[in-house]
Amino acid sequence: MASLQTGGRNSASAPRFRITAVLLAVSLSALTACSASPPPDKGLVLGPHVRASAQVQNRLAATFAEDASTLTTVSLTDENPHRVAAAVVALRNLGSPLSDAATRSAADWWSRHVLPGRGRDAALRIQDLRLGVQAFGPYLDAEATGRAATAAVRALTRSEAALSDVESAARLTDELRRISKAHGGKAADRDARSAVAAHLAARRDGCEVTDTDDVLPGYVAARGLIGLGYRCSVSRTSAEAVDRQFRRLAKNDGPWSVPDAVLLLQAVDAARDDSSQNHDAVGEVEQKARRTLLEALTAEGPYYRKSGVAVTEAAMASTVLAAQRGRSRVDLPESTAQALRNVVMLRGRIADQPDENSIVDGYLATLADAQLTGEPVRVKQRRLPAPDAPLRDHVRYFLAASLQEPASLSEREVADQAAAALDRANTPLDRLTLATSATLAAARGNAPCAVVDKEGALIEQAAQRVAAQFAQGSEAVKAWLALLWGTTAHCPRFQKEAAPDAAAFSRHLAAAADGSPTARAVQEWLMAELSCLANRKPQGRAVAVQTFASADDPGEGIGLGTFAALRTQEIKAEGCAAGIDRKLRE
Repeated sequence: MASLQTGGRNSASAPRFRITAVLLAVSLSALTACSASPPPDKGLVLGPHVRASAQVQNRLAATFAEDASTLTTVSLTDENPHRVAAAVVALRNLGSPLSDAATRSAADWWSRHVLPGRGRDAALRIQDLRLGVQAFGPYLDAEATGRAATAAVRALTRSEAALSDVESAARLTDELRRISKAHGGKAADRDARSAVAAHLAARRDGCEVTDTDDVLPGYVAARGLIGLGYRCSVSRTSAEAVDRQFRRLAKNDGPWSVPDAVLLLQAVDAARDDSSQNHDAVGEVEQKARRTLLEALTAEGPYYRKSGVAVTEAAMASTVLAAQRGRSRVDLPESTAQALRNVVMLRGRIADQPDENSIVDGYLATLADAQLTGEPVRVKQRRLPAPDAPLRDHVRYFLAASLQEPASLSEREVADQAAAALDRANTPLDRLTLATSATLAAARGNAPCAVVDKEGALIEQAAQRVAAQFAQGSEAVKAWLALLWGTTAHCPRFQKEAAPDAAAFSRHLAAAADGSPTARAVQEWLMAELSCLANRKPQGRAVAVQTFASADDPGEGIGLGTFAALRTQEIKAEGCAAGIDRKLRE
């Protein structure tokens, strides 16, 4: 049987795609939303209530797949300034702009991470800069932005380039001119514009579009360059090919993807004043493409927080819709707007498809959220899994039971169900997660020793092997061990068996090197729980909760780090009597 997944942050960045004549270049992979569950049960009020900044609470809340009642968080990709810019663009275009202060802060962060960039493909660099200029134009340093843009345009125009990339460079120079004018400074676009003009003059086919196979991107680019004042033309053959495309697409019932619909609306704009095009066909394509984008933006879909589009798609779609004559109002769902705001707040981190985060991160994030907000934990009820259900389902069932009010399982029910599930577990890691979650459920009924008294030898052997094999590189595994040892601190029989292994692991932790904020917080938490287990004065130096307001690296999960910081702080303040079992009885 496959082992339970403890999860870890999957930091592989989402794949990027390029769409000709579209300025955006970062695609979003996101988590499929959880299926419907019964309504939340009345929950515990977990103490102590700790006041922290809104940034900590908001960042923690942003990692839940839906909300805290699901006990499910999502793993996040690395930071990405291009996603931040895309989210800002989308929010502004869709009528939900960020505050001036939030936009300024995001612009400063984007500038530090993007403007000094080197070694990137020139065409993609230009797209990145255009996106940032669209998002933050008035907040950017015109001189620094101009230098970065001019260098990118020169790099592109030194060799052969697709006409659509040249048009993107020309649009960047035009946007630079507007920034410089707004700042009252000298034109930052002059050198870049000269480079584009020289490149077009030196092209073997000039600026004329002759391609009839993939004609729309070149047509959009050429018409765009003409509109910006450059010498360009579209051959009669190409114009006729464009007309055939529009006539064919007017009869096409689709469906069209968001990138396709974006390109088609750009082609519609390019054809408005072109007498060689059939405007009935163009109008029909416009209606269909616009409808595709409006439906995508407002529909419930598979992306983060049930959004119907990816972050980049939201920016692309909203930008082209905003440029349309008689633009349509978009009734953006609040969940999608909040998802976009979360992307900005999390500095471009997004939910990473298809994995949710480790189970323990979702559980601890829920506990931390309750302590920071002072609100009761409201857990969605889970039905008793079938005896042959995946072990992961049993773990989730026990964790939910540990937070329900009143306690939903008796001591005997927890012990019997745990024993049956442990009989099916084939790996130490499975046994550890099952035993720990069942122990937490038993502690809710004031019986923290029920499971370990019945299966103590098996559980201790599992904990020993897991600590030796996995804990060195996994904050999630350390958290499971801390929960088990911390909840059974007043179970004499089990602690007598666990003490030697716990002491050895404590020595290992003391010698471990510092890691991310989450890694440090979890390590200090485990040190504090182990020192109490050995009847010593609480050890461990609590990581400040405020660290998680803006930590660059959240490790395996913001929930793990935030709860670990809170828990260590609690032990240091109240001593070893403040056991996890007591927390669940309050």
